[in-house]
Amino acid sequence: MTPSYVALLESGEFEDRVRHLESMLADCTVCPHECRVDRRSAVGICATGSNPVVASCTSHFGEEPVISGHHGSGTVFFANCNLRCVFCQNHEISQRPHHYHDTAITTDELADVFLDLQRQGCHNINWVSPSHQVPQLVRSLHRAACRGLRLPVVYNSNGFDAVEVLRLLEGVVDIYMPDLKYADSDSGLTCSRVADYPQHARSALEEMFRQVGDTWTKAPDGTLVRGLLWNPQVLLADEPLAGLDEDAAVRCFDLLLQQVVKGDLTIPGVNCTPLVAAGKVIDIVPLFHREIEQTMLNLIVQFSNTISGPVCIASFCLLVGGPDTEICVDPGGNFTSPGKTHLVDITVVPEDFIVF
Repeated sequence: MTPSYVALLESGEFEDRVRHLESMLADCTVCPHECRVDRRSAVGICATGSNPVVASCTSHFGEEPVISGHHGSGTVFFANCNLRCVFCQNHEISQRPHHYHDTAITTDELADVFLDLQRQGCHNINWVSPSHQVPQLVRSLHRAACRGLRLPVVYNSNGFDAVEVLRLLEGVVDIYMPDLKYADSDSGLTCSRVADYPQHARSALEEMFRQVGDTWTKAPDGTLVRGLLWNPQVLLADEPLAGLDEDAAVRCFDLLLQQVVKGDLTIPGVNCTPLVAAGKVIDIVPLFHREIEQTMLNLIVQFSNTISGPVCIASFCLLVGGPDTEICVDPGGNFTSPGKTHLVDITVVPEDFIVF
């Protein structure tokens, strides 16, 4: 299947989209922060100017199976971020802008990166943390497409996206892969330094759903070439999709469940990210099996009490379970269950990173 952006390229509309997005940098409204700085000469919250800033690029095999496939996802990790999540596993990339001072590249150089990933045989171009650099990325994509790029784009975001920008990505992005981190504004403020995360993330998810719907299109090798793959990473309310159009919310949940059942998601079960500081659980609510919440809380506290000082546990993923599931924590901090060797991945963020 030919990526959607090829049609935009042939019609001439692709260049118009690029120019519209680039114009937003002059009084920046590229993400919901709406810093309104001129990023051609200054920086806002994301600490990123008008050129792309790349942390790394690789053929990545750690994404969901339908994204990584057999040859890897052409993953480009973008430096800095428009959120300040205290549980971020990539905090050295996302929240250390001084590490990337004067490392910006040109859009032609980023186009070269996309084309090199295609030459390596990657299934897609996977933009990780793109929300604050969309104009730069779309310009680079346009230049790469003019030179023969024909891989679908994965928009792999934290969910804190501007709807106006997403509308300009219609026909540019074929695969949306957003997080839904919080359903509670206070939790978003505490953990990611934004007060209105749920409203923006829900609106973003609804727009992504409008564009690609709940039907997946796959290549003959089983990799996804068009569709929505969303990750309810942290859900801190009883109704995480409250406020969305009712039909869209129902179909989004149904899509998630189908992905779980088919094994297309890496995590076939409950997926949430608790925050632990000095042994105290700040926020955690499991997605599906709420009856095992207390078991999960007890296990997290049990693990955190073995560590001195503040810690952050990321990627807490319960793969199987029910109210009678026997689960324990081994000395290495892995949650295990009879018949299962590895239920949970745990990342401990350095003490000096946790700031309240």
